[in-house]
Amino acid sequence: MSQPEHFSFEISLPLSERIKPMPESLLRLYRQMDNRPDYEAYKLSAVDKSLVLEYLSFLPSIYQKVFRDNCVGIYFIEGFIGNGIASWVAGRDNKVYFHITLNPASLKDSLSKTLTERDRSCFIPAQGKNITIDAGTKYKGLAYALFHEATHAVDYVKGVTPFVERNLPKNIGQKEILKKIYF
Repeated sequence: MSQPEHFSFEISLPLSERIKPMPESLLRLYRQMDNRPDYEAYKLSAVDKSLVLEYLSFLPSIYQKVFRDNCVGIYFIEGFIGNGIASWVAGRDNKVYFHITLNPASLKDSLSKTLTERDRSCFIPAQGKNITIDAGTKYKGLAYALFHEATHAVDYVKGVTPFVERNLPKNIGQKEILKKIYF
């Protein structure tokens, strides 16, 4: 699943049309990867999609350009473990693309709840000790999940951080390297 063609990706489509249910072939991969046969693609309501588009508009302009030019899809999986994941996709045109998968709970839970759960996950609970994040009530957990994964996506595309993933090409522009990672 390393090529944009596996995602019915059309660069000419507006980003709003790339926010859609996860393709079944990719969903099967996630079910297998997390050993979660109960994963189901989440179909966003009009309100959900509007929220995603609003939060995308908060991103810096370079992020918005990367999303327009390189985002294959933004998907949500019901019951997804964690908040989200950004995954690279190698294009036949020697460009790096990406897709983002998010937990739909981020559309409903407050940013405070999401950040609190995230920070609590790093510590062993101890009696009398508690971690609570108060980020107010204005934003949903989508702010954390989307902005965090968007940063990974921009990093993949722009190569800000040296690639550390075993299968990610070191020089994405070299055709012979790309040929090795296609399925």
